[in-house]
Amino acid sequence: MTVFPAKMIDGSMIFYCGFYFERNMFMRYFIILSVTGFIFPGLRAAPVITDTIPSAYDSSLIQLLLSQESAESNAILMNEMDGTTTAVTFSPLYGEKDVFLQMAAFQFSAMRYRYRGYDAALSGAMINGLVFNDLQRGNPAWALWSGQTQWMRNNIDFTANRFQDNWLGNIGITSSTDMRVAAQRKQLQWGYGISNRTYTQRYHFSYAAETNRHGISWAIAANMRMAAEGYQTACEYQSAAYYIGIDKQFQKAGLLSFILFGSPQLYGKQAAVTAPVTALLGINYNPNWGYQGTMKRNAAIGSQHMPVAILSFEWNPDNASAWITSLGFVGGKRGDTGLDWYNAADPRPDYYRYQPAYQTDSILQWQVTDALLGDKNQQQVNWQQLYHINKNAWETIHGINGTNESETGNRAHYLLEQRMIETRRWLLSSHYRARINTQLHIATGFHFSYQRNRHYKTVYDLLGADFHVNWNQFAENDFPSDQQAIQFDIETPNRILRKGDRYGYDYLATIVNSDCWVQAEYVTKRIDYLLGFRFSKTTYNRTGFIRNGLFPLDSKGRSITQHFLNPLLKAGFTYKFHHKHMLLALFQLQSRAPFFDDVYIAPRMRNTIQENPLSEKMIHVEASYRLMLNKVKARISTYYTRTRDGMNVLTFYHDGYRNFVNYAIRHINRQFAGVEAAVLWEPGERWELTLSLAKEMHIYTSRQAVRVSLDNNDALLDRMEVYSKGFRIGGSPQQVAGTGIRYRTPNGFFIQLNAVLFDDLWIDINPLRRTYEALEGVPRGSEQWYKIIGQTKLPSVVLTNMFLGKGFSIRNVYNKKPLRFFCSAAVNNLTNQTNIITGGYEQLRFDQETKDPDRFPPKLFYGYGLNYTLSLSISF
Repeated sequence: MTVFPAKMIDGSMIFYCGFYFERNMFMRYFIILSVTGFIFPGLRAAPVITDTIPSAYDSSLIQLLLSQESAESNAILMNEMDGTTTAVTFSPLYGEKDVFLQMAAFQFSAMRYRYRGYDAALSGAMINGLVFNDLQRGNPAWALWSGQTQWMRNNIDFTANRFQDNWLGNIGITSSTDMRVAAQRKQLQWGYGISNRTYTQRYHFSYAAETNRHGISWAIAANMRMAAEGYQTACEYQSAAYYIGIDKQFQKAGLLSFILFGSPQLYGKQAAVTAPVTALLGINYNPNWGYQGTMKRNAAIGSQHMPVAILSFEWNPDNASAWITSLGFVGGKRGDTGLDWYNAADPRPDYYRYQPAYQTDSILQWQVTDALLGDKNQQQVNWQQLYHINKNAWETIHGINGTNESETGNRAHYLLEQRMIETRRWLLSSHYRARINTQLHIATGFHFSYQRNRHYKTVYDLLGADFHVNWNQFAENDFPSDQQAIQFDIETPNRILRKGDRYGYDYLATIVNSDCWVQAEYVTKRIDYLLGFRFSKTTYNRTGFIRNGLFPLDSKGRSITQHFLNPLLKAGFTYKFHHKHMLLALFQLQSRAPFFDDVYIAPRMRNTIQENPLSEKMIHVEASYRLMLNKVKARISTYYTRTRDGMNVLTFYHDGYRNFVNYAIRHINRQFAGVEAAVLWEPGERWELTLSLAKEMHIYTSRQAVRVSLDNNDALLDRMEVYSKGFRIGGSPQQVAGTGIRYRTPNGFFIQLNAVLFDDLWIDINPLRRTYEALEGVPRGSEQWYKIIGQTKLPSVVLTNMFLGKGFSIRNVYNKKPLRFFCSAAVNNLTNQTNIITGGYEQLRFDQETKDPDRFPPKLFYGYGLNYTLSLSISF
């Protein structure tokens, strides 16, 4: 073992102690086993040490200490609910709610806190033994069961250092839910709620029947949530969830279960806006909508319906073992509408050229400002103007649909497109678990998933026009005399489009993932041992259904299939000083295949992939101390995770090339390290006090390599090196602290107050601004130099929340059973802070001529002010 000296970071003393591993499949890694001496120095933001960025004269090392504004993420909701008990003292997470994860789920999620900063794909979502992470992007498919809360309560959240008997998960949180009828409370329940958040009203009904003499039980549920306009302007919300389940219990220790559920949704979207636009038009400004007559119409509407069916069989040969096999299917569509235009001015009201800050003349700035403030039509989407232009665009198109015929009418220069993803997915899993004796517990199994995502877009609304033409206007700009190049489909040239027709692109992503795994836990009086291994295989390819004019040989048909083999090894132990306080340690090595969207550079146009795609390698180590007394429960943990060989593809409109550009990025190395601490104290039977803290540092640890190409040309335009080393990974607060107090009475009333602090919220960097090309000609060390490479840091936020409820029951005079009532109220952001920035992103545009980063400021998302939910439920 090698001990390394202490290091000061923003006044916090951190001691490094670790092991040094020699060269292996992960090359070389230094592993931190503990981080101690941690303090909060006034909760200040830590300085950022960035990578070396060469000037025009030399390449000396420059340390940048930055402090501005940023943040963005995806919150992972976690709920530790497990009541396992046994005569042997097992690892502590089995029987206790984890205080920190509870706080993260219900308090930290307001600012999109991600568990340890990991991307969502490193966590998992399982239902009845099947893994429901989307194979194309890796994220858990939470939207599939939106509104099904009442059937998701039989849930266990597995952390990496915990024995999991139905899978061997990644380093994040794996949420495993049993939705079978056998796991539900046998009751009839009705509920109603009102809110001022995404929806304003909620209705719920559910019924689960007792098992009859034939061993059959069944359940049904329905849920509706709706809002003509939610908290955000012009953002309607309509959602209906349903559930049907039936179980058959066999006498010889077998349970056959079938469930069907779904959640059709339709919702308006809020767009991110820049700070100058917010300062001019207000915090609640949403550029996605405009008045059409007297009605607010949102151009960005999302919709989804993907029903899920699962058939499961559980066989229990004895009380110490079980074999569960599940077969599942997911099928449906997801769509997102948006404005599209052809040879016309940009219709988006927040387009940067329409803003006062873009104007260089002060008089013109004043005139633009005055026009924006004085005319609502300039602030929002001008639907009347779009219809007017289309209805006066009389044109004739010759040789339509590959024939000698012509079409004359109003051609659409503006329209609404709908980007569709049509999913078909089959899932299969089987796992066996057994308690061999009082000390040894084993589990093994396999998972298989086959997913087909068909991507295409359709004409959603012609906005008063008669037709649209299936032409590529960017190719028309580049190749004005090439009639083949401008065709999105050369097999049907000059295709006339009506409402509902597909156009632009149409391709299929086929992804197959399978894994087999085994895990064992050996328990002794003093030490518990955990060992697991997983081996997985991932394959995918692209199949194009249209032959476009730019890539006639590489757009239609099936591409070469990509193959990836990935191992995972986990080893850990729990040292029990006493059955009420323990030390846990975990070491995990794994790799994961790059995702489809990170390998295919321009899948809408062609089959081109990144050079030599590699699996991402990860090494993870953590240590925890847990204390579990009758009135005090506490945990302190430290973790260190290092990844290498990550990949990404960014596609955006480049003003310099006047076209859509693809940035194929590789060599993305990251580091996640931090300390978590939480304590729960019950000073009396009616009182409960909680405190949770996390101090984290998530950074990029490498210079990223970028290959630049156009959507309309697969030739290599440029190779660049991004000086990303030392910059913060954006998307999640890296310093959080929460405290709570809860009071309850014997007659079923409770009230809970929480205060939460969020700090170190960073926006992820735009790679264009951290290159030699961006800084060429800028004096090194000047104010402009630091503004270009500076990373945006969002202001700290303190939120206060309240949750209270009352439960009671009355006697039912008809069947003598109790009729149970429960009413609750949740009020968040009690101080009504309306200027809270929850996240955002740096625009991928950068002005290479003026080198002014303020020309394209970050786009930001704002949180809710005071918001509430009131609910009432009745069950018997």
